[in-house]
Formats: sequence, C-alpha cells, structure tokens
Amino acid sequence: MDKDILERMRIPVDKPSDQEDETSAERIVKILRSKGLERIAEPVLKFRTEPITENDLPIGSSRMGGSPDLPLGIAWPSRDGRPIDFLLQLDLAETPRKWGGDDLPESGWLYFFHDLKQHPWGYDVSHRHGWRVLYYDGDRKTLGRCSRPDATDPVLRPCRLTFFKGIYVNWPSLQDEKSESDLLYLNKHEGLSVAQGDVSGHQILGRTHGCQGMYEDMQRDCQLASNGIYLGGGGGPVFDEVKAAQVASGIKDWRLLLELSSDENACLEWTAYGTLYFWIREDDLRCSDFHNVWAISQCT
Repeated sequence: MDKDILERMRIPVDKPSDQEDETSAERIVKILRSKGLERIAEPVLKFRTEPITENDLPIGSSRMGGSPDLPLGIAWPSRDGRPIDFLLQLDLAETPRKWGGDDLPESGWLYFFHDLKQHPWGYDVSHRHGWRVLYYDGDRKTLGRCSRPDATDPVLRPCRLTFFKGIYVNWPSLQDEKSESDLLYLNKHEGLSVAQGDVSGHQILGRTHGCQGMYEDMQRDCQLASNGIYLGGGGGPVFDEVKAAQVASGIKDWRLLLELSSDENACLEWTAYGTLYFWIREDDLRCSDFHNVWAISQCT
C-alpha cells in the first residue's frame, strides 16, 4: 500500500530550501488541513548527508560520522571496557526549530553513540549500555576533535547535514478507501505530491512509523524493555504480564528523539534495511536530561 500510493504521487519535493513553493511540505499539509484531512500528514524535521573531509566543517558543527567534537572532561562512552561508536552530533543552535525541532534545547550539543559491533536491539534491559546520548551546553571554545580511545579509525565516514522539512504520512489512515480517494483527488486537482524522499530517511523528533510496527508500538517497547521486561523473543525470560500492567501507564511518556536509517554516504548500514530509533521521555526532554534515552532497532 505504501509504495503503491507513493508511485502515484511522484512529483519530487525533496530539495532542501528555505523558500515556500507550490510543492513544499508546508503547502501539502496546509492543503490537507483545508480539506479536513490533517490526519493524513504533518511536517517533520529531517536531514540529509553529504560526504566531507574531517576538516571541512568547523569544530562543533552538526555532522554524522568522523570524530566527535567533545568538550574537555566528557569521556567517550564505553561498553564492557570497549568504546562504542560515534554516530552523530547536533549543534542545537543551528538545528531548525521552525520545522519541528522546537522542543530541543535552544543551545548546546547532542552526541549520539551506538555499539555498531554488537548492535543491541533494545529489547532487553541488558542492552542499556549499548548506546549513549550526551548533552553539553557550554562554551564552544572547550570543544575539541576527539579520537577514539582505542586509537582505531572512525567507523563512519564524516558527512555534512542538511536539514529540511519532510512529511510524516499516517499510512494507517489511508487504509480506508475514502482517505485514499481523497488523497488521489488532491494529487490530481491540487498538484499535491508526496515523494519518497520526504517520508523516509533521518528524522529529529516528530511522529514516525517503525519498520515493524507503529509509533505506539515502539513507545510500548521502550517502556517495557527499559523497565526490565524482556521482549527479545525465544530463549529469554517469559514475558512478565503482571509487571507489564504495572508500568503500562508510562507508555505514552515516550517520544521519538532521533531516527537514523542506513546511509551510504556515511557507510552506515543497518541489518536488513533497518532503522535505529532513539527515544526519550517527555519530562526528560523538557528538562534537557538525556541520561535515560532508550534505543530500539528494527529491520524490514
């Protein structure tokens, strides 16, 4: 269903631009809202990558891969005595707030790390140390390019980030014939178009769909796994129904922080065309506390 609809809505709108034009994500959502179809789509903050050399960007600039620009005194995260891998850093002062990043801290840096060798999936509480998100809100002058503690080369190729307005498409609402016909009518008569590049790729905050389930399914997985309930399938402890019911009230507290797909530019390849999702509790995000972020990996 997803690919079929996208094939019939093929005019691309995936170029990064600050300008408003007839095929912008904002215009698409505006049209949908004017027709009472706001349930179908909403704008989200996305980004693309472009390969660069390590010194192409100033210290502290947003980028994927390469070596992180860590402040003095913040140690490289490790797991079982082994450094885990640097994925991404965000300069929050340059992260667009108008496109969906308004709930992030207004300043500082976020650093995302993950164990690419062991690749914890996030369905067992023992995976907790397989990723880390660091936050620093200090002086840029204290930042310095930091090599891996084991003196090995960075796993990911350095890439520049380009932010743009993407679209979250609520595919389940398109499963009824009326929603699909409404969308196709608007495509024909309003020039409405959603291109593949606008609904896939890397994303910051906002709603999304998992490779194996809905947004709400991943909220539930984060709440249960982070509270010690094993979700990893056969070979592990039996699912704890009693404890699951006890912690169920906190499921809706979780929200997406970062979604990372495979990326050829950065030489990042998840298993079976998968995606990594970092999640944070609403109260923690409001307080700029990133110590308890949970990560879920899914594949197609």
